[in-house]
Amino acid sequence: MNFRQDYQDDRVWCMEQILKYEGFLDSRIYACADKCVSDGLTTDSKDVIKAWEDWKVRFPSNYPINNRL
Repeated sequence: MNFRQDYQDDRVWCMEQILKYEGFLDSRIYACADKCVSDGLTTDSKDVIKAWEDWKVRFPSNYPINNRL
């Protein structure tokens, strides 16, 4: 099994950017971070936040915020 540490590191970085922006944990963050890494959005937090805003529109959630930082 080939483990890609760089992919995981980039995914964590993307999740951190979104968490800082939102101030709470949303389960959609994981999938959005995966998409950001796949799309190569791993150097500019503004690109990640834009992708996150687009993601929330495409995949709305009815769950209340319960993991506020």
